[in-house]
Parts: sequence; structure tokens; C-alpha cells
Amino acid sequence: RIKRENDLVTYREILAFMNGEANIERDPRALPRRAWPTKHRLAYDLLTFIAAAAIGGALGFAVWGLLN
Repeated sequence: RIKRENDLVTYREILAFMNGEANIERDPRALPRRAWPTKHRLAYDLLTFIAAAAIGGALGFAVWGLLN
């Protein structure tokens, strides 16, 4: 939870945050930070759900067409 709320990726960043350091050194090789999905969680989840439903519907329609 601390990692997600404060955009912490590496163990070193977490330690610096827990020790109260103001300037946390970011490792450029760390996992890329996904800014938009983090800020717009509901919209991201809805878009993911709609995309998955569309793909599932298309696959179901194709299988139904092949079986009938």
C-alpha cells in the first residue's frame, strides 16, 4: 500500500521514504511508472473490463459460428 500511494518501486526508495528523506533518488532502470492508470484507477479498470468483454464476445461469437 505504501508503495502504490507514494509511487515507490525499489527497496532503496522504500527505505529512503521510511527514513523520512525528502529527496528520494530514482533508479532509471526500475520498473516504468504508469502515471495514467495510477491516477485514473476507475477509468483504467473500466477500459480493461470493456476490452476484455469485447475480446471475449468476439471469441465466443466465432466459436458459436464454427460449432453451428
